[in-house]
Formats: sequence, structure tokens, C-alpha cells
Amino acid sequence: MTLRSQRSIYVALVALRLIFSLLPSYIQPDEYFQSPEITAGWAFDLEIFTPWEFDPTLPARSILPPLLTTGIPFYIYKLVLRYSGLDQDFVSGRHLYILERLSFFFMSFVLDICILKLCRLCKISAMRSLIVLSSSYVMLTYQCHSFSNSIEALVLATSITLLFVSYPLDDKAAPSNLASFALGISLAFGLFTRITFASFGIFIGIAYLYMAWQRSSRFQAFLFSLFPFTLGMTLTIATFTVVDSLYFGSLKIVLNGSQDIKFDLLKAIIHPTLWSNVSIKGKLTSTIFNNVMYNVDKDNLELHGLHPFYLHAVVNVPLLFGPVGLWAYYKLFTIRRLPAKADRVDMVMVASMSTGLLCLSAFPHQEPRFLSPMLLPAIFLFTRHTQRISRNFWIVWTLFNLVLAIVFGLIHQGGVVPAVIHVGEQSKYIDGCDLNFGAYAICQSDSENTTNFTTLSDGNISLVTNLVFYKTFMPPRHLIAYPHHWRDTGNIVINVIDLAGGPIDKVNSVLGSQTYVPTAWVPEDTSKSVFVYKPSSYAFERTLLIMPGTAKPPVDSNRLHRVAQFWPHVNFDDLDKVIEAPSLETLSLSVYLLVSPRIENM
Repeated sequence: MTLRSQRSIYVALVALRLIFSLLPSYIQPDEYFQSPEITAGWAFDLEIFTPWEFDPTLPARSILPPLLTTGIPFYIYKLVLRYSGLDQDFVSGRHLYILERLSFFFMSFVLDICILKLCRLCKISAMRSLIVLSSSYVMLTYQCHSFSNSIEALVLATSITLLFVSYPLDDKAAPSNLASFALGISLAFGLFTRITFASFGIFIGIAYLYMAWQRSSRFQAFLFSLFPFTLGMTLTIATFTVVDSLYFGSLKIVLNGSQDIKFDLLKAIIHPTLWSNVSIKGKLTSTIFNNVMYNVDKDNLELHGLHPFYLHAVVNVPLLFGPVGLWAYYKLFTIRRLPAKADRVDMVMVASMSTGLLCLSAFPHQEPRFLSPMLLPAIFLFTRHTQRISRNFWIVWTLFNLVLAIVFGLIHQGGVVPAVIHVGEQSKYIDGCDLNFGAYAICQSDSENTTNFTTLSDGNISLVTNLVFYKTFMPPRHLIAYPHHWRDTGNIVINVIDLAGGPIDKVNSVLGSQTYVPTAWVPEDTSKSVFVYKPSSYAFERTLLIMPGTAKPPVDSNRLHRVAQFWPHVNFDDLDKVIEAPSLETLSLSVYLLVSPRIENM
């Protein structure tokens, strides 16, 4: 294959990566609740769900990685809205989704750049490596979703590359103090991103010390050579600790000895005068320490699911990397001794994968995404040491990645995000209502409208939408984009009730207390929404039930009126039902309005 053909294939794979980055698949709740859920709430003051890691009483995850990856794009979007004269309360959940995905799409090119740089350092062709990397479904899906594991993979690749820029393979080339400084930053950043990074990065630190020792003529020179690396790591650890402490509130900035102010990092950078005449009170918070304490407690891990120790090695490596993962095992078990200087890259990559796999296997909670940082080392080793990639490999590799890219990049819980955005827009953007006091209100929804609900003659009357999610992944609240202050001051109220796969009595209890709209009042036009008047709350109210087609309806079917349907959506807990009766119904997520066959006393 010519170089021109290889470049064309790579460009096509990049375009495919962009497409997959914008598809509404939903791999696991952490992709939303460990980053964009938190940063969207921070940037726009939206109602969100705060997971345990970001609980201020015992924070176990640093705020800086989310702020730097999705927080900055959201803040820029906020500034665009502000200076365009648009109402920031009407931030679009659809726009937030596109921003968070595009952010990780562009960040994924860090892997491309690192593998290109490593290939040049080792004096080998990079196009083959880039094609294998870009055709991996891990790159198309996991790396383009806002997982902390995706950031961890980028930091590991960056750290390996910086290691060999700091101390090049050619002994005649001078070490780079700047690269050593950046390596210290990178390793500390990885540690605060995920505590598991220590298992992947520890050998990089050991290798750095080993190469620094080899290049030093005496012990004093060795210590002096470590200064840039140590400085970078120390400054990064200090920065993360202080910013986390300020964000979570254990450390407070006080103006003029009395006024307690909320810390805003970007505001402080833009307006340095805020730092004049300030004092600091409180104590430092270590999110790393809190995270370790949480994860060493087996009772805590049981809440997330326990797995056998061999799951990573036997199931997750082949599931993520397919034939390349099997080849990596071969490489792991055939290196018996310290290789020659020209193969230091191999040694570091194999050691990094080995320590990562062994350490993570020691913990009983094991998910495939935990091993995604192994992507670049595994593919680099494979392409570097395979002189000719056979046609059979390409067939198996293509089919393997095609199937899993469709599963994890398209159909897995694929209706949740479109449904959340849809019900958010339909409940938020109201463009006029026909009121019948004592009965109902029929309102026109307009996703392009940017004016608040002002058509009611009495400002004390509200439109209330109850969103009940049943047998789906957790709905990302930030994609509903409901402003926090609307809860007390606005005419529009949105309540989210996440039943997950809860027991049927709990589901029946919740649905039994909801509002049912008489069928006769339901408009045929799906762009219009009907709300029932409730004198007790002086509000118009409705309830929407969001559930997959494979779920048994928790109420009689004549009490459900479908208002929207999203395809494809597969709930893999009910995969047997999809296989038994594949249809549009079983492969969809539906939004139902709870209705009553007759007009009841409200």
C-alpha cells in the first residue's frame, strides 16, 4: 500500500472518529457524571446530580481535570451567549452535548501526536501505527467520550513520549530540562486525574530516574538533573491541592477580613486585583488521599459491583484490544531481560502495561474502560514489531472493531441522551399557552425560542413537568439544562425521578402519585404539550415516563400515550428480549405521557 493510500485511509478514519464522537451512545454513567455534569453546573448554575466523588464533605476526585477538559469549552460558550446578548438561562442541552463531545474528539489527537513522535524517535514509519490506532473502536468510542479514563490514556501517552524527549535514545543527544519539567507535570496530572494512573505511570518515573543516573557522572550531577522534573511535579501537586481545597470549600479566601467569597479560578486570573488584601482560612483537602481511603474499603467497592480477579486479564483485555491485545500478551511473556538501549521504549511500554494490569487486577471492581490507557502502548508495540500485517489480521481487526463500535458507539443505551435533550427542550422552551382554568393548558413548544414562559396572566402559576426514567441509565441532568434559580423564581418547573431498574412496588408507588391527563385533552399535534390544572398547587402539571420497549409497562397500556420514540436503543440487561423479538419497539426508547381514559376529579 502506497503512502498516499495510507494517508487517505487515515483521513477517512479521522472523519469516522468525528461522526462517532457526535453519536448519542451512552457507555457508562461516569462519562457524564465525572465531568460535564459537574462543569455545566459550575458554568451555568444548572440543576445537576452531584456524585459521591464530588461531595464537598469528602471529595475524592480533583475538580481541575473536568474544568480543563469540559469546563473551559462550557465557559467559552457562556461568554459567547453573554456577549451575544442571549439569555444564559436558555443554554441548550444539545449545544452542551456537542461541546463536551467535540472537546474530547480534539483531545483524542494527543494519542495521534504521541504515536507519531514515538515512531520518529524510533525511526520507523508512523502511518501504519496511526491507521491501527484510528481504526480501534476504543479510539472511536471511549476516547471520544468524557471519561476520566480517556484523560488518563492521554496523560500516559504524553508521559511516555516526554520520557524519551527528556532523555533521547541517542546518548549523544542532550537531555531536555523543559521536557523533564513537563514530565513532572504530566505524571502529577495523571495521578490527580485517576488514582489508578499510579499503576501505569510508576515505571515511567523509575525509568526516568534510571536514565538520569546513567547520564550523570557523579551523584551531585544526578540530583541536579532531577530539579526540573521535581519542580514540575511539586508545582502541579501544590496547584491541584490548593484549587481543590478552594473549590470544595475546606479552604476559604476572605476579603478585608470579613467577606467570604466563592472561589472562581478564571475570574481570579482575569482580575488579579481580587488577590489584593486577602486572607486564607481553613485547611487543605487531598482528593487523592480521600480516593485511596474510599477504594481500599471493600464495602464501598461492593456498591459498584465486585468481579473476579482474572476479569481484566481474561475478558477485558481481549474485549478492548482484540487481536492486538493477544499479541501484547505474547510480547509481555517473551521479554525476559533488560533490552538494548534502542529498545528502551519497548521496556517502558511493556512494564507500564504489566504494572497497570497487575495492580488493577488486585482490586475487585473491574470495568473494561479501566484498561483503556493501554491502547497506545499495545498498538505501538504491535505495529513496531510486526514487519508485515497480514490480510487475515486486517479482516479480523476490521470486523472486531466494526461490531463493537456499533455496539458501544451507537446502540448501547442510545436513546437516553436524545430523549433527555428532547424532554428538556419541550419542557423549557414554551411559546404560548391556551389556558382553561379548572381544566388544562395546551402549550406550544419551540426549541428555537429563547424567551421565558411569560404568557400566563398570573405569575404565580407554574408549568410542572415530572420526568420519570425507568430501566435506563442515569439521565444526565445537565442536558436538560434547567437553571437552578428557576426552582424558586421561574414559571417552569422540571422534576427528575430516576427509578433505574427499581422494584415494581416502588415504581407503582411513584407512578400512582403522579398526574394523569385525560385522553380527550391530548392534542394530536406532537409539538404541543398538555398540562392538567391542579388547584392544590395552583399549577398545571404533567408526567412523562421514559422507558425502553423491552420493559414491561408498570401501568396499564391504556394509561400511556406515546409522544416520542428514539431509535436505536438497546438495554443490554434485556438483550434476550431483543433477540427473541427484534423490532422497532424493542430497539427503541419511548417517551409516554401518563393519561387517564376518562376525565377524573383533579
